[in-house]
Amino acid sequence: MTDDVVLLVRQGGWVMGPIVLASLAAWYLIVYEWLALRPAAGRDAMFVDATVARLERGESVQLDERAATHGNVALAVLSSGIVALRPDRDTFEARVGPLLKSETTLRQRPLRLVAMLSVVMPLLGLLGTVLGMTQTFGAFTTRGAPQIDALADGISQALITTQAGLVAAVPVLLVHGVLRSRVRRYLGKAEVAIKRIEALACRDDS
Repeated sequence: MTDDVVLLVRQGGWVMGPIVLASLAAWYLIVYEWLALRPAAGRDAMFVDATVARLERGESVQLDERAATHGNVALAVLSSGIVALRPDRDTFEARVGPLLKSETTLRQRPLRLVAMLSVVMPLLGLLGTVLGMTQTFGAFTTRGAPQIDALADGISQALITTQAGLVAAVPVLLVHGVLRSRVRRYLGKAEVAIKRIEALACRDDS
């Protein structure tokens, strides 16, 4: 199996190297973001909902040390003690707004990189196709009568790189869509939780 993969990479030419590297980079970013988002969108999100619900019922809540090492932006707001400070809404937004904006940027940056890589891979495959066809037609002009080996090598390179670019890009693009939906749901729930915290923390303007 490994020998077959190495053979395909060699037959595809130097373009296969960047395709493989782009695919590895994309999957690294996907796995990293998926693992980083898991606690923030799962356990921490449920903890935030339960804590805010208790505060809304007027119960006393004491955050444990786990809240200080959170990955959820709403949990970061809770653990900052802003509810006890009772700020006005302008102060609350001035403190919380940058946190939410930073979290949004942090979660979306890997998604943008993955999307870029998913576009680059088929383009690299297309480049390999052009190079392979150039090699093929070069056999007609530089050698007089075309030789079967030269034609086969050029056509093989053209087909392999095109296939490799598409095979590498399509799964990445599909998983990227799923991950983007998870990030959007997490950020939406975090924003709703922050609005609930704001209603609890901010004193009336009247």
